[in-house]
Amino acid sequence: MNSTETSNNEIDVFDFIRIIWKWKIFIFGLVLTGLIIGGNVYYKAPVSYKSTVSIKIGKIGDIPLETYEDLNLNLLALTDGSGFENYSGKSYNDLKEKWVDLYKKTTFSLGLNKKESSQNLSTIVLTLVVQGSTYEDTTQMMGLLKKYIIDRHGVIYRDSVNNINNLKLEGYKNNNVKLEYFITSYSFPTEVLGNILIYQKKMGIELPVTGNSKWPLFSRVLVKKIITFFIILIFLGIFAALLLNYILTEVRKKTE
Repeated sequence: MNSTETSNNEIDVFDFIRIIWKWKIFIFGLVLTGLIIGGNVYYKAPVSYKSTVSIKIGKIGDIPLETYEDLNLNLLALTDGSGFENYSGKSYNDLKEKWVDLYKKTTFSLGLNKKESSQNLSTIVLTLVVQGSTYEDTTQMMGLLKKYIIDRHGVIYRDSVNNINNLKLEGYKNNNVKLEYFITSYSFPTEVLGNILIYQKKMGIELPVTGNSKWPLFSRVLVKKIITFFIILIFLGIFAALLLNYILTEVRKKTE
């Protein structure tokens, strides 16, 4: 009984392989057609770009140059470009016109991430994200926002350093050297952490872009997506071949 079942199973497997081999051209054509159609759909799909960078907010002592809430409100209030004239060496009119144009084409957001330094003092790290429909708009907007934050905090930091120098004099006068040391030791300007990362987004797939090129890298994410799509097409091709073979077999039986 068991030997009979084993024999039948072997025959079924052999028939299965024979059918696949018989319809190999059909399966190959179906897979190739699917790859061509899928590649064409992906190529013509809408594309967008996302740029991200981490910015560590400077501090005077343990006081940040600007809180996350205040900075976020200041950025959202720059709808007409007002505010850039105080922090940029470029002419205000040119910068304002550029900002207003990019503000309509892109979106941006700030993410907050609080970390603890080795001195157990809180350090605010922001993640700035810019999204746009073109590579040029996205990178230009990121450049403007990054420059605005750095230049804005540079002015605040320089003004605060002047106040620190005054505190030094007061500290020596009052023998309050510990206060002066604390303020000067834990003060630093706002800085960008690492490089600006740029991604191309298409059909829910994010691919990294490097250098000045707007073309994405052939990353492992895309390779996995292609392999998965290819395997699905093969299974669909085999299923279609088996179904078609079954239908033709049944038709022949009825005509005989």
